[in-house]
Amino acid sequence: VMGKDTVHLAKQKIATDTSRTGCLKMRFNGNGHTIYGLNMSRSMFYCVGDTSLVENLTIANSRFEKSYGMSAAGVAIELGKNSCIRNVKIRNSLVRGGELAGGIVAHNYGVVRNDTNENTVVLSDGVAGGIVAEGNAVVVENANSGRVSGQLVGGIIGYAGSGYSGSATIIDNSNSGMVLASGDGSVSAGGIVGHAI
Repeated sequence: VMGKDTVHLAKQKIATDTSRTGCLKMRFNGNGHTIYGLNMSRSMFYCVGDTSLVENLTIANSRFEKSYGMSAAGVAIELGKNSCIRNVKIRNSLVRGGELAGGIVAHNYGVVRNDTNENTVVLSDGVAGGIVAEGNAVVVENANSGRVSGQLVGGIIGYAGSGYSGSATIIDNSNSGMVLASGDGSVSAGGIVGHAI
């Protein structure tokens, strides 16, 4: 991890896939600090477990990249039920996933609140969202100014559905970033939500 004035990534890519060991239950408070130069294979955390909290940090000049049909996100591939990511910013970074890509979260089953994607590019062959790739939970008071590209694409959330944690609640979000949908077959794009059922 590099210092605050660098635009360089860490030379070694770090993997955080805890899918074999389960989700992490935690209270992670960044206390307003910024983490620079992460070079991660998928995300900062693979799965933030039920009733967990991640808050108060900035991720800058970083890269989260995984192709081959896998998901990528700045903070977590999966956010568990009754968990929350709040007051987190991802800035001047790249998130690139095969199946799903989200600036903050790929699969959201919790609460994503007051988070910001500032000039971070989010790319996917499938579903992409400036803040959340897909989910059926709460997405409130977030902002995106990064470019988002994929087949189902939203400035805030790519795909909003319903499932075991209920229907998606999307309130008071804003997007000023470019949203570009392309691919084989059906495509869908929206300034806030790419596709909803």
